[in-house]
Amino acid sequence: MAAVIARTCEWGEPFEDWTSATIAFSCSTSVRRGNVGLYVQIWTEPGEPVLIEACSGAWNPTARPYVKAPQRAALRKLGYRVGGQARNYQKYWTLSPLADARALADELLSIWSRSSPTVGSGPST
Repeated sequence: MAAVIARTCEWGEPFEDWTSATIAFSCSTSVRRGNVGLYVQIWTEPGEPVLIEACSGAWNPTARPYVKAPQRAALRKLGYRVGGQARNYQKYWTLSPLADARALADELLSIWSRSSPTVGSGPST
């Protein structure tokens, strides 16, 4: 997961590797009963903090049974707050070296392990 995060967040040199309005996106999904998908996604832009979003169920009513009080509390404990148009749990990270990507990967994996309603279930993609 750290390698995926590092690739998603690495921009290289301006105008050689990217231009203005360039974004990168990565999504990790875990599918539950009834084909319900829960996700954690990463949005990045050159020179900007990385936006991490975890599914809140606000725009996906089928996910709501999986994002209950214990899961919401675990996300808040990690510093995530509800925000944005989709009303997902959000947090901003500033990444620089690969160690930051590893720390973010550890946190995203902890979302799956601590906030997941099914203990031990992790991302499928």
